[in-house]
Amino acid sequence: MCQQWFSVVGLASDIVGVILIVYEWHIMFWRHYHRRLDDIDAHYEKLRRKADGEAEPVEEDNWSMGKHMWMGLREDIVYRAKLAYVGVALLLFGFVLQLIGALPSDITGLKSCG
Repeated sequence: MCQQWFSVVGLASDIVGVILIVYEWHIMFWRHYHRRLDDIDAHYEKLRRKADGEAEPVEEDNWSMGKHMWMGLREDIVYRAKLAYVGVALLLFGFVLQLIGALPSDITGLKSCG
């Protein structure tokens, strides 16, 4: 393989890394967006109940729900961290490959295409 192909593979690695990071950001953006909408809906519902003179609903304490929600949150955090770390690793790997492809062939010892 000639030296210029290192730059091509490095660029491809950079592109895949950026796509993974953007995908992770996209997941978090929409989750935050929907959580904010749910908060606004809950607030309006509370104001409506107050205006109508209704009593606040009593929530039952279900201790096992917290455990299950924590397990789901932990799985989600691990998945998102994998996406982000693999994306960053691919970016760094692509940078190193582009650097190898851009260095003079005298330094790298690789043959040039052409």
